[in-house]
Amino acid sequence: MSYQNYHRGVFSSQLQLLVKPIAGKENPWIKSGQSVIFNESVDHGPFPLAQLKKLNLIPSMASIQTTLVNNEVSKPLFDMAKGETPFEINSRIGYSGDSSSDISLKPLNYEQKDEKVAFSGGEFQLNADRDGKAISLSGEAQSGRIDAVNEYNQKVQLTFNNLKTDGSSTLASFGERVGNQKLSTGKNDHFSGRQRTGTAGRHGDQR
Repeated sequence: MSYQNYHRGVFSSQLQLLVKPIAGKENPWIKSGQSVIFNESVDHGPFPLAQLKKLNLIPSMASIQTTLVNNEVSKPLFDMAKGETPFEINSRIGYSGDSSSDISLKPLNYEQKDEKVAFSGGEFQLNADRDGKAISLSGEAQSGRIDAVNEYNQKVQLTFNNLKTDGSSTLASFGERVGNQKLSTGKNDHFSGRQRTGTAGRHGDQR
């Protein structure tokens, strides 16, 4: 990870974060020479302007708005989001180093032949301590649907309604994360897989 186009101001700064594949290692998502770029808009503390707009008067080191840049790698997501950024993250970083992030996932829609993606969007909140040892995640999304064809030429469908999640975890002394995470969905959610030929197949529901 690196950064570029850094512009520092008195009350705010702008920069771009770049995520590139490690040289010499294959990456299924990012090819050599490509990068995922994020726009970072930083409001400086102790009272970041973005927090004052929310009437949040708690002193903070910074408030950061993160959005995805439309390029060769991210273009499919922008197409599904009708040209808009597919997500927006607004983070508040305290002087202790702890952070709280509001994650807004935008609606996505895509349909071509046997493939379809329909997502309502969702709102989530991620909290983490300065070392990333204690993490909590909560939020909800109204609905989602994915229709695809797998490597066995089978139609696969995944749908959910009223997805809600709430939980937390900590990094234990033995190097593994421990905690609780609750995930609930509506009664009509299901996963199914069927062969396209119709000669044989399988169908299952998971609730």
